[in-house]
Amino acid sequence: MSQNRSSNGGGLGFFSFTKVFVIFVLIVVACGFFELVYTVNASMVGVVLSGGKISSVSQPGMHFKLPFYQTVKFIDLKTNSSTVKTEAYTFDQQSATLRVNVIWNFVGTRAEDIYVQYKGDEKYINDYVIFPKLIDCAKTIFGQYNAEKVIQKRAEFVTLLNSQFKEMMKEFPVVIHSIQVEDISFSKVYETSVENAMKARAEVEKAKAELERVQLESQQKVKIAEAESEAVKKRADAQAYAILKTEEANAAAIKLRGEALRENGEIVKLTVAEKWDGKLPVTMVPGSSLPFIDVKSK
Repeated sequence: MSQNRSSNGGGLGFFSFTKVFVIFVLIVVACGFFELVYTVNASMVGVVLSGGKISSVSQPGMHFKLPFYQTVKFIDLKTNSSTVKTEAYTFDQQSATLRVNVIWNFVGTRAEDIYVQYKGDEKYINDYVIFPKLIDCAKTIFGQYNAEKVIQKRAEFVTLLNSQFKEMMKEFPVVIHSIQVEDISFSKVYETSVENAMKARAEVEKAKAELERVQLESQQKVKIAEAESEAVKKRADAQAYAILKTEEANAAAIKLRGEALRENGEIVKLTVAEKWDGKLPVTMVPGSSLPFIDVKSK
């Protein structure tokens, strides 16, 4: 009886060992399979290391590698948006705080350089390459403007910053898409002085506009008065001309009438006869003749 129990116990132990061994082998095979196959996502590239050295660069998709000998380091090529703040001075020594945003991504074709120089770390290249150079570039360009001009020509400042910083970053394995100056904040003292200057300028412009308005109204009144004076003068000239012409006409008529009377004395008699009412005078001067009676001896 004791021998049977012993033999059964030994068989059960062997079975348990075999089961554990099989499970272990399956786990090893599964791990080997997972070590054999790897996938590179669409927004990444994979740097393959063989024994710690770069042997190739894998593009998006499924790939194979030698388990436990080859490893893959993934580099994300997605677009990054980062913002940095810095103090800067204008050409006229006005202090301002700039908040600048930069949008960039790694260049996939330079994956080996990215891994060797920056270990494919976005934060590393952001903090130690992009931000320091962006700050230096922004300060240099900002210092070329007076405080008032940089506000008035902000678009020009941003355009210049974009072009110069992109040129500066050409040697690095990144693409700079755009730079935006999110904010330019001057000191409260300066902002107050600018506000007061703007108010004073506005008052001056208002006074100029009022003066121009008064001058315009005065000019209009002068023109109206000149026009009225000219009209009066023209009316007077017209009246004088009419009177002159009337007098000339009357004088001409009198002259013609006189000439006619001198040439023909009978017209006088005819004119008197035309005006006679047919009545003889009641009283007569002694020795005078009757009107219209001319007795001539033949």
